[in-house]
Amino acid sequence: MARKIPVENIYYLLCYAWNRLEEGSTVDASALEHKKLPNLFASVLVSGINHLARRGLDQNYIGREEELTAIRGRILVLETSRRMLPPQGRAKCEFDELSVDTLENQILKSTLKLLTQLSELDRSLANKVLLLCRSLSAISDIQVSRSSFRQVQLHRNNRYYKFLLDVCKLVVENLIVDETSGELVFREFVEDEKAMAKLFESFIFHFIRINRRDLQVKKEKIRWDATAENLADLNFLPSMETDISVRSKDRTLIIDAKYYLNTLSDFHGSTSVHSNNLYQIFSYLKNLEVRQGSDKNASGMLLYPKVDSPINLKIHVQGHDIFVRTIDLSQQWSVIHNDLMALLENAFYTESATKIAV
Repeated sequence: MARKIPVENIYYLLCYAWNRLEEGSTVDASALEHKKLPNLFASVLVSGINHLARRGLDQNYIGREEELTAIRGRILVLETSRRMLPPQGRAKCEFDELSVDTLENQILKSTLKLLTQLSELDRSLANKVLLLCRSLSAISDIQVSRSSFRQVQLHRNNRYYKFLLDVCKLVVENLIVDETSGELVFREFVEDEKAMAKLFESFIFHFIRINRRDLQVKKEKIRWDATAENLADLNFLPSMETDISVRSKDRTLIIDAKYYLNTLSDFHGSTSVHSNNLYQIFSYLKNLEVRQGSDKNASGMLLYPKVDSPINLKIHVQGHDIFVRTIDLSQQWSVIHNDLMALLENAFYTESATKIAV
């Protein structure tokens, strides 16, 4: 089983993966008294919404219809006549009103209320959440779903909302109803290999991009170095897209970031690197050769989270260095940061490995 990843490290992984490191710095995740993810997310939302409230919650013009004694906006003539409002000195009007009752604010408030239904949420924190919700009385409660997030329209000046909405989306996607008790519970997505693989890959991508601005970092499609009598046949070749391509002026490194609960493959008592991972990255490197330049002798790296023992392998296969490395995500974050920086430095600037037939 993979090592337990501390709650504060999960937070840093998410902030990097969402490319919201600056916004995430407003919360000190290491200071949390109760080390559970729902407490982390509730603390982030409380702190974030209070931050928004101090500078002013987003407002937008909301369409309203109301019976008024003074004309405002457009008179709804038919409705006014049907209700016989003129003798009463009233009219049904349609108008736009500047309001904080926007969809993004509704999602923030409603997600907070969902968190209070969790029995694992610290009671003192739950009280803070409820107190904050009461202060947001001008904002409607809604049933938050995945489609709610697709309907939100943000602009360049409210990027902090994007960070908080990412937190809300993660919460909503991982809240499930326990079939036995009927209570709402938070699903431990850390145990979900597929979800964590996506998070780990995005974290590594943005970590390098943010901390090594001297390097070019991107995902890219690699074309097969292949021919066919019928060119249409080439369309049936599978697509090759790297997780992370890193380039300096004279070096190319292709990184495949993989997340497994067990790093190595076990077959009949023999452990090895996952064969499909190795075949995949070697295919990338061989098909890059046609580009010449630094791509001709590109290096590859398979990067995994550490499970039991660290893995530090380096082999040379047909002109290409291939590294197999692990990073311990259970360490203090400063150590993780330094380890990743050193790992990248070593992969870029060490001499070629001793040639080993593979």
